[in-house]
Amino acid sequence: MRIHTAGHILDYAVNEVLGGEFETLSASHSAENAYVEYIIPPSLKLDLRSLEAKANEVAKSCLQVRVVFAESNDIHEVLKNAPNLRRLPNLTEYRIVVIDKVNSIPCSGTHVANTCEIGEIKVLKSNETPGGVAIYYDVYP
Repeated sequence: MRIHTAGHILDYAVNEVLGGEFETLSASHSAENAYVEYIIPPSLKLDLRSLEAKANEVAKSCLQVRVVFAESNDIHEVLKNAPNLRRLPNLTEYRIVVIDKVNSIPCSGTHVANTCEIGEIKVLKSNETPGGVAIYYDVYP
């Protein structure tokens, strides 16, 4: 749960630090190998320490994390800073994870109730991939 919510915060931090809206290609929120792969042009240099600082700023803000449901015709009223909307399956209702003041993303995963529960987010490394950049992270303690 902590790692998964941290992944949503990482989405926000990437957009804030790089100043854009970057889609994801893949992700794993497992304790053994958590990463998110983003479509980031090679011309943009990612400062991992700035990314980590922005992510921890959010985690330490003690923001509520909640789940809401929205019908397909109302989804855009609920979503905020959500990547990959064009890849959403065609459903009548969507489950959306909302991190107050940060983002609202369609997601079926489990999450903490408050960002204070995450602990510290550590950005471990980044690797170039054929489609972009994979950012590896973990949470402590």
